[in-house]
Amino acid sequence: MNKFYNLIGMAKKAGKVSVGYNKCEEAILVNRSSLIITSEELSQNSLKKFKNSCEKHNVKMILNASSEELRRLLGKDKMIKVVSIDNKGFARKLWELWQEDIKCGGDHIDKN
Repeated sequence: MNKFYNLIGMAKKAGKVSVGYNKCEEAILVNRSSLIITSEELSQNSLKKFKNSCEKHNVKMILNASSEELRRLLGKDKMIKVVSIDNKGFARKLWELWQEDIKCGGDHIDKN
């Protein structure tokens, strides 16, 4: 799982990450987002809105990532609830890494 979170950090350094509800929502609407990652802290109402938007715009979602790990990697003081990966290459690799972890028994992926 460390590879997964480290890759998010690399995507941030490359300028390919949007953080926060409004920025992620915009990234989806303008077709910039390739992957949405939500933390366990995202409210059910917000999660439902992101699921609907991702489904409409054909964007994959990863659910229940660690908000603490996201906060640490992205250098934020506040809790991170939603992140957009705005690059297809980073998104594809993150999806693969998460799926590898899920094969061990998890269920955090929402397959659109």
